Amino acid sequence: MLLPLSQCGWSADVIKASTSDGQHFLILERIDYTALSGKTISLEPGDGSDGASDPRLLWDLIPPFGWYWPEAYLHDKLYRATQEPKDECDSLFLEAMLRRAHSLKDRIEANGLYMAVHLFGRDAFNADRRVA
Repeated sequence: MLLPLSQCGWSADVIKASTSDGQHFLILERIDYTALSGKTISLEPGDGSDGASDPRLLWDLIPPFGWYWPEAYLHDKLYRATQEPKDECDSLFLEAMLRRAHSLKDRIEANGLYMAVHLFGRDAFNADRRVA
């Protein structure tokens, strides 16, 4: 059963995080994402992220900390600290981005980011699971 859209999404509009190098961030206050399936994923104080892990060559088009940064944080958490299968992690990433997307450009970027992690994220997924 899927939840009504009004019951899905982020528990707050802003992620509060800190960084010492401008590239790696740590959550300061808990924030939750509730998926359409009803599953809730919590970003806890101390959870880390490096934003969207796209190649530096693409940063002019898709910077690591664009409008989709909270969803990139969510995706990092799913890869690193859950037992969700890779396809589920990637699907939740897309779902969360599409919930936030405000324009056609955002939707195109969301689908591009999803395809990138879905097609090329296996090594990162495996590495994150070995560390966890």
